[in-house]
Amino acid sequence: MAFFLITYSFGQNQNEKDIAEKKYTNQIELRHDNDFLHSTDRFYSAGNFIAYIKLISSINNTLFTRQKTLKIKQENYTPTDLDETDFTKFDRPYAGFLGFYIQHTVANYKWLIDLKYSVGVTGTISGAQGLQNSFHESATEDSRIPTWNAQIKNGVTFNFYFNYIREWELSPNPFKVYFALSPSTAFGTKDIYIQNDIVFYFGKRNPLHRSIAYSQLGEIKKEFFFALRAGHRYVFQDALLEGNLIKDSSLLLVEPNRNLFIYNIEMYYRSGRNDFKLFYNFNSAETKKTEFHMFATLSIARNF
Repeated sequence: MAFFLITYSFGQNQNEKDIAEKKYTNQIELRHDNDFLHSTDRFYSAGNFIAYIKLISSINNTLFTRQKTLKIKQENYTPTDLDETDFTKFDRPYAGFLGFYIQHTVANYKWLIDLKYSVGVTGTISGAQGLQNSFHESATEDSRIPTWNAQIKNGVTFNFYFNYIREWELSPNPFKVYFALSPSTAFGTKDIYIQNDIVFYFGKRNPLHRSIAYSQLGEIKKEFFFALRAGHRYVFQDALLEGNLIKDSSLLLVEPNRNLFIYNIEMYYRSGRNDFKLFYNFNSAETKKTEFHMFATLSIARNF
């Protein structure tokens, strides 16, 4: 991965000075989550995302920005034993989700406010079952084909998400250190929770409203840094475990653990018009029967 990034960077047609003088107001991002690095296929086993980000306005070019994001994502969740056909032995139900998001972001060099609205579908109409089974069928002859018995039924979800970030610069160049607090909340028929994150960033990084750390556009300057994140989420409702708030007739529903702990190791690299992110994610057990879970995230984006 490091060799690819370095090679790609040297292959740019423009030098960093020329690029820094340009202002990019659009971005297309592709992201994939998967737990394949641990040879597992359970719980949150895979996710696919595509996003379009638009810089709406920038005041004084340094102090204040507004962005809008349109995102489509698909997620699939499976129990531990993909060969088991008796759903009463599952540690969680199968669940698929397909959602469309509209996101509004306002930021300056110290803080960021993020508002997000979503509408989505669960069940077979999400396409998660068909996508995962197609992948397993084409992967290897020994690949297990998930049964998808007793998955969360077809339904429509509506949700609202709010996130606030406050950041402090602890150490200046050449090796910057930032510390951030990030409280967030969700409310709707899919998710209801309150979450608090703390994050440390280390390395060559731009201010908040110009950084790949928050997918900020504008004057693109080179960045290369890593982050350590720790978070706690108190879960009131998770429709992919316990069904929709409105009466749900799915065969298997389970109660989520109310306290969820999240730990991430994150790598960021921005060079020219290209953004790369690589995360290693650790989640505590989501239910009484499940275990902690680890998965990786790869994101590639192009600015224009």
